Amino acid sequence: MSRINAVLAVLVLVVSVVVAAAAPASAACAPNTKTISGTIQGEDGRFVFALIGLDLFAGDTPIDNNGCALNRAGYAFVETVNESLGPDGATSGAGLTRAWSVKVPANTTRAFVEVYPRSAFTDPVGQTVKTRYGSAMYPNTPAQTGINLRLPLNCGLSGGGVTGSNGTISANVTRNGQPVTPSSVLVFSLGQLTGVPIQGWGIGDIRPGGFHTEALAGNQHYQVLVTQGGTTKRLLWIPLRGCDDLELDIDMNPNAAQYVEGATFFLSNDLNGSAEATIVYGFPGDEPVAMDWDGNGLDDIGVRNGNTFKLRDSITQGPVVRQFSYGRAGDELFIGDWDGNGTDTPAVRRGNEFFLRNDTFSGPAHFTLGFGKAGDEVFVGDWNGDGKDTFAVRRGNIIFLRNDLVSGPATTVFGYGRAGDEMFVGDWNGNRNDTFAVRRAAKFFVRNSTISGPADTTFSFGEPSDTVLVGDWNANGADTFALFR
Repeated sequence: MSRINAVLAVLVLVVSVVVAAAAPASAACAPNTKTISGTIQGEDGRFVFALIGLDLFAGDTPIDNNGCALNRAGYAFVETVNESLGPDGATSGAGLTRAWSVKVPANTTRAFVEVYPRSAFTDPVGQTVKTRYGSAMYPNTPAQTGINLRLPLNCGLSGGGVTGSNGTISANVTRNGQPVTPSSVLVFSLGQLTGVPIQGWGIGDIRPGGFHTEALAGNQHYQVLVTQGGTTKRLLWIPLRGCDDLELDIDMNPNAAQYVEGATFFLSNDLNGSAEATIVYGFPGDEPVAMDWDGNGLDDIGVRNGNTFKLRDSITQGPVVRQFSYGRAGDELFIGDWDGNGTDTPAVRRGNEFFLRNDTFSGPAHFTLGFGKAGDEVFVGDWNGDGKDTFAVRRGNIIFLRNDLVSGPATTVFGYGRAGDEMFVGDWNGNRNDTFAVRRAAKFFVRNSTISGPADTTFSFGEPSDTVLVGDWNANGADTFALFR
């Protein structure tokens, strides 16, 4: 598909306004003596044509332009920014920024600021501009002035340390095998997986047999609502990575399943083969991770893409909470509590050398060690219950454990499973000692000690093609499994 035109966006901003002596929410009206102001930067270096709308609040009470209480939220102010910022294709920069300023009532404590694109207009050099899509959210900014509204950058452009990443979502829409034309289409993002707080939305450009929505902020999960013939289909967690041009096939037959795209975690709290929670997070192709990075006793989900980690802080869907980079894209990854402080952090392996870090921030390794051989399968666990994770290697079905992070011979050697089994580590019975489990096809064989012997528990879970993770998903002290598709 051909690439899209530049994007003007909808930006959303929640601003906490510094107040010297804010009136309570129930106070009477107030004069317009407070200023909310900032800048707006063009997304492609060409123009900013936008309407800035502000919902104003005194405490939790919506107020109007006069500071009087409203019974609903509504735009109290609208500011127009109508500027041509430079030639088509120029990169955004300090010279392509315009200021905006609004006087608001003295009892204003915060504002919800939205920036709408101007659609279907002609710019100052005579070029007709298509409807633009996209939005950004800057929640709870504790500032009265200096608020920078940033429009999403078009693909291939860069500015302010940000590279453009806007994609498209299109669909072929059918009913009973025949193409049909939707009556309405709405596309909007559900959660972002990017360090830049830009969200996306769009009204589909409806065409016979489908729709096309362009200039959507990339690195998002989208929800698509399509209505045709009295039927509305809701497609959840559609992954749009970067500058992708994504095409969907949507069946409007009421009996056809509404489907969920994206990368999905299926978490089980017992060793019985059932999933108690389903969470969409990440993109297909991401490497899933599970780690208690915040030390609350609960393993959180996350993904690694290249050498970038994007973590949640709970077993819920939502945006990235902690993002950092570590190691190289091709490094083999391990997660453990290396210093016994109750938090999990990453380590990577190159050959038989391990590079360990003791926090979840970008930076170099805190220490390194050599262990095993370059071709060994390596596992991480707390083998003696001292609160510190160390390494083990497997050769065939023989496991070699060591109880400290020092190069040297194995502390314990034993056999478990078969050489071709897929192996996992966890504290299955909550006794603070990690032991092993193996998977053959979709069947798991769990053992509760690090001595040779048969499985203590067996069950089936998921499909053989699923990626398996281990973690304590409910903070009960015992590890169980999760699947990632």
